[in-house]
Order: sequence, then C-alpha cells, then structure tokens
Amino acid sequence: MEKISDTFCIEQIKKGNIQMFEHLVTKYKRMVSSIAWRVSNNQVLSEEIAQESFIKAYHNLERFQHNSKFSTWLFKITYNTAISYTKKEERHQPSAILIDNEQALFQNHYYTLTQLEEKERTQIVNKALRKLDSESRIILDLFYRYNFSTGEIADIMSLSGSNVKVKLFRARKELAVILQNFYKNSYPDLLN
Repeated sequence: MEKISDTFCIEQIKKGNIQMFEHLVTKYKRMVSSIAWRVSNNQVLSEEIAQESFIKAYHNLERFQHNSKFSTWLFKITYNTAISYTKKEERHQPSAILIDNEQALFQNHYYTLTQLEEKERTQIVNKALRKLDSESRIILDLFYRYNFSTGEIADIMSLSGSNVKVKLFRARKELAVILQNFYKNSYPDLLN
C-alpha cells in the first residue's frame, strides 16, 4: 500500500475530500488515545478526549500553517483538550505508560534491567512511571516512545524548549531514583 503524506491528505481535505481525514484518524488514533489516556487516566474519558481532539483538528484544519508537523499540531490539540477535560473532571490519578525502548532511560546508570524478563521489566518501569507526575510521564512518553524532539514537545505542551529539557532531565533522574530504590529493596543481591 502506498504511503500517503499528511500534507497530501490535508490538501485533499481542504479541497473537499473529507474521506481523507479518515486516513489521518487511522494513522494517529493510537498516539492521540495514548496522550489522552496519560493525562486523564480514565478509559472512557480518554476516548471522549481523543474524539474531541480529532473533531477540533478537523474544524481547525484551515488554520494549520505547516510550521510544524501535522502530528505535533494534532498532539498539541490533544494535550490541551485532555488538560481541559481533566480540570473539569478533577481527576488526578496516576496512569501507566509503556515506553517501547525503556533501556534508553538507563544508559548512564549501572542498574540495568537486562537480567529480568521483558514482561517483568515493562511492569517495573510502568510501576515506577506511575510514581511520576503526569507531565513528566507525558514528556518521557513523547520523547522516548514517539521520538519527538524537545522542540516539538515544547510546542505540544506550550513550554519553552529549555523548560522541556530541564523537565526531561528531572524526569529521567527521578525515574532512575525510583528504580534504584526498587532494586535496592527488591533485588539487593544485584547491587553487590
């Protein structure tokens, strides 16, 4: 199947071919739902947020200036929509996230997860991530799972690039401490 670019889809939608929006929804629904879930920690609410985000994107497509990638623009809409929804709902429960390449978080630390089974590693990382605030979880998720640059994350979250770098550094450091404490308590023989 031939890959269709976001730019082509947007041009077609602006010309009246609204079926092309389905391609964008299919392409980004997983990531939009993921961001909505991380902010809201509520399955039903995250589905509403995702749907509302796509509706907002569709209705505001004429405003999209191509100054950033479409995905960055869409994720910013999703993030802002999720924040608005959760403020209304006043729900601040921790959420689990899965980072596909969690090993990257531990490159500079002598505690490695290579001796544990993949499933156990994922569970441990998710448990540790739940101890972080939602903003830190989202920043780690966007950076490691979706490979967004700090500039793109800054745009999505309406932060400065330097602020994202600081928050990313702090989130990594906090996560490393949480994991070190976990290993210290659960696997003391690994530390010797």
